[in-house]
Amino acid sequence: RGKYLASSSPVDRTTMIWEVCRDAATPLSRLGGAGIGPIRWSPSGAHLFASTSSNLFRVWETLNWTSEKWSNMSNRCNSVCWSSDGEVVVFSVLGEACLYCLQFRRSGKEKVAVGSTACIKCLDLTPHTFHSQNETIGGAVQSLAWDPTNRRLAIILTADSPGSELV
Repeated sequence: RGKYLASSSPVDRTTMIWEVCRDAATPLSRLGGAGIGPIRWSPSGAHLFASTSSNLFRVWETLNWTSEKWSNMSNRCNSVCWSSDGEVVVFSVLGEACLYCLQFRRSGKEKVAVGSTACIKCLDLTPHTFHSQNETIGGAVQSLAWDPTNRRLAIILTADSPGSELV
């Protein structure tokens, strides 16, 4: 089904793009940091989000394999997901109780990041107590998943987050 496969490792700074039918790989430039963290294709395959073990990540456009770089986060990215239309990528940063997003808009034939100098903080997940139920929920994010209709975003909190056992 797919033409390309992206592979990476937390102990190597190179992401490999494999042409599956030819069993041939091409390395992307070194991203920085000690290794590569989560990588995710956009649904159309037009973009590849590649994070590092530092606060740096890139979004590659896959037509010419050029990238935009962001390094203004407080820590490394630990979870990423794309909207089904590929216009929004949402991600979490290790140890932070919030989500960030990058929006893409069409410029000619390709989508480019909107406001590419900074990521937008889009959801505050600071622990909150619901007094009617005497429960506290919120905290750092472990994993994300977006449904195909873009109407629901599943957020798994880290085990030490308040109320994580409730979700």
